[in-house]
Amino acid sequence: MSPKAGLVLEGFLATEVAQRGIAQGKLVATRKPDSIPEELLKVPDVSDWPDKIRPAVFEHETVSFANYPNEWPAEMFESAARLTLNLAADVLPSGFNLKDGSPWNVMFRGSEPVFLDMASFEPRDPLERVWIPYGQFVRTFLLPLIIWRAMRLPPGQHFQVSRDGMKPAECFRQLGLARALRSPALEMCTIPSALAWWAGKRKKTTAELRPARARSAEEAQFVISRLLRRLDRALGRVVMRDPAKSEWTSYAEEVAKREFASGYFEAKRQFVAEVLELARPASCLDIGCNTGYFSLMAAAAGARVVAVDSDAASMGALYRKARLEGQNILPLVVDIARPTPALGWNNSESFAFLDRAERAGLEMVMMLALIHHLCLVERVPLVEVARLAGQLAPRWLVIEFVPREDPLAQRMPGYWTSDSDWSPYSRQAFEEVFGRYFRSVRNTELAGSGRWIYLMERRQGDSG
Repeated sequence: MSPKAGLVLEGFLATEVAQRGIAQGKLVATRKPDSIPEELLKVPDVSDWPDKIRPAVFEHETVSFANYPNEWPAEMFESAARLTLNLAADVLPSGFNLKDGSPWNVMFRGSEPVFLDMASFEPRDPLERVWIPYGQFVRTFLLPLIIWRAMRLPPGQHFQVSRDGMKPAECFRQLGLARALRSPALEMCTIPSALAWWAGKRKKTTAELRPARARSAEEAQFVISRLLRRLDRALGRVVMRDPAKSEWTSYAEEVAKREFASGYFEAKRQFVAEVLELARPASCLDIGCNTGYFSLMAAAAGARVVAVDSDAASMGALYRKARLEGQNILPLVVDIARPTPALGWNNSESFAFLDRAERAGLEMVMMLALIHHLCLVERVPLVEVARLAGQLAPRWLVIEFVPREDPLAQRMPGYWTSDSDWSPYSRQAFEEVFGRYFRSVRNTELAGSGRWIYLMERRQGDSG
């Protein structure tokens, strides 16, 4: 950053509120290094600066697994929103202002949010009575959550196409008149849409619509504090009063009750407990985790867990439980058949999920009751599933094979009833293609269900 911006950041880091936020884990730990690495000075946007201007350089702690708003369930949006509002309120007495109100400034370390963009804190005009990022906060936090509550559309999906959330007029169109006239949509969506229309008709500029400056610093701080409290109350009204449910949130309980599965779930639990004790992974990727029963087991065994599933309600349920229990689990809404792509300018503002997962080198990968979804519903060849597992699992793989004849598999929409020469699906084919990347350490049939579970270890020297 520029020397001027660097001085601002140094000033903020010296405040008590910044030091407390870092100590509490709300702000990412940031410091100024003793020297600037020479390779940094060769970066194009820095090397073009005049010779006498040296950039201000800061470094911060690394978030172990980068995550983005388009992968969060609604419950994580709520946590990130509350963190943003709390920080905005905390810095007011210190003479600083939080100038950004976007979820893109937040990531999660496990189940806890942390604010990353320390350059978003700037000295506040003592007579300014407006919280500048109010509109951004509404567009990126409140309106997506309003749509989630009204229509069960996951808030993360809006960020696949726009990093700036939703416009009030777009929210109004999706809600329809009846729902748009209810609080808090009326305040956050309908009235702003009407005001924007009126301003456009009258050709009013933004400067003309801004309120007058405060008469004193105390009045300005009071007005902004009251606005932040109002946003916090609005946030409380747009979140779900009861946990969201889907066809998958009760799946584990239903499977345990099926006649074919008498003893199945307990046998599976016992196998996973034994392999966690044997392998003792420091980190784990649980793909297709549902509501995270086995993710919680891995975390309780000491692993840092990244848990992914395509069902946002299931990920919300896991997030609530992980945060309540203080477990180091990062739940993300990711469909492994269509994983999150790289997004933004030059595809480098947010990185693809598979790239992040591969670079993270998570010691154990779990794929439990998953591959039949990929092969028999998504039509992914078994050999490609094995290739993906080889790409993501640097050492341990815990995987469950569900046969084509499985009664639950046959009830899935889109179930593929026929086999083919180019993509066989059988236990023999499974063991052959996965054997190219892994050796089987132990395996067993789960309580006569026809389902088999394996602990596999990556073959040494195989790059996948």
